Amino acid sequence: MFSKEEVVRRINRDFIPVALKAGKVANPPDDPEGRLYREIGRSMPAPQGIGVLNSAGKVLAWSLMFDGDSDVTAFFEACLGSFRESPDAARPLPVRRWMSYPGRKLEDAPDPGVALDVPAGHPAGRRCPATPGWPEGTLACRVVGRAFRDGKPVADTLRQEHYAEDRFELTPDAQRALASGEGRFRLPEEVARALVSRAFLGVLDVNPLGAPGGRNERQVLDLWGRREGALIHLEGTSDAAGGHDRAGGRTDGRLWSHEVRLSWRGLIEVGEGRIVRLLAVAEGRARLKWGNERMFPADASEVSRLPGGRPIDFDGEVRFGVEGRPVGPDEIGAGPQEGGPPPAIRRKMERLQKALAERGGRGADRVRGFLERFGPLMKEGRFEEAEALLDQALRSLPD
Repeated sequence: MFSKEEVVRRINRDFIPVALKAGKVANPPDDPEGRLYREIGRSMPAPQGIGVLNSAGKVLAWSLMFDGDSDVTAFFEACLGSFRESPDAARPLPVRRWMSYPGRKLEDAPDPGVALDVPAGHPAGRRCPATPGWPEGTLACRVVGRAFRDGKPVADTLRQEHYAEDRFELTPDAQRALASGEGRFRLPEEVARALVSRAFLGVLDVNPLGAPGGRNERQVLDLWGRREGALIHLEGTSDAAGGHDRAGGRTDGRLWSHEVRLSWRGLIEVGEGRIVRLLAVAEGRARLKWGNERMFPADASEVSRLPGGRPIDFDGEVRFGVEGRPVGPDEIGAGPQEGGPPPAIRRKMERLQKALAERGGRGADRVRGFLERFGPLMKEGRFEEAEALLDQALRSLPD
């Protein structure tokens, strides 16, 4: 919907756009900002959608989808009317909610009549929960991906298959493993996987190395370093392919396939067992298909299927740039991980996906039962139980 120029103009003129962190909505901290997250989550019909708040942090309306393109701006106009009625907490209003505006109305959520105490800023010594915070010595890496045509970047950067930004972090242990390399050596798996797993375009759910409800079908991480003093020259290739999980014929309706073949080159400066700076470029070709006729009827507007995205059929050149630098003093400490899942869960999920890929999918039937229980536990913030399920799933795999 944000590829529509009229929608962008209307939002920039009359609203302040804010993107919420899903982890904070599901697990709000115990502070004024957490109370705001809880107020937002109280009326949210689903863990996605477009919500409009007034200046007191009270939600006025929600909609997950829209019947047609013109209904997007009509929704924002209706929200402006609600704001004029209740610009603050003086006059309680129920939260109006739609599955699809305006044709599929949901039951309103009542206003509890409690005014939020919204401070002017964060207390002294407390960082904003949205501010990145990492252990000392972490390398913060930024990734930018572009689609190319005839050697030139595609001008339309509003489409997810044309442009993407991402970030990842390398732990001090991973950096030490890389910095210890001599001569020509294979990059440590944690480093190689971190690079390749972020080098793709499209929605988050089409990661060819492993996505929710997906299956990795091919992975080649042939990345090498060549040491010259404090510099490590990065070179090699990667080849990743994946798609929706066909095991047992059971899927959640999504159909997709994704192949990304890349050639890598770059420079990594190291010192005292850490990475001082990382610069890398990967270029190659990608083929991505997402969606099916049931999810995206030919005569349906894209905004009428927002939770499912929109159909993608891309086959073309791609290029990715990666820059990494040590985190600064103001980035050290508690940050977005606070209240969220521990890093061990992500690592074990990656191990599970890799193990299934190495076995050609053998054991997927055994694992499925664990993963069906894993998702609800994660949503409820019961991370210890979720991690225990991953441990059981790993132990259940055939030799």
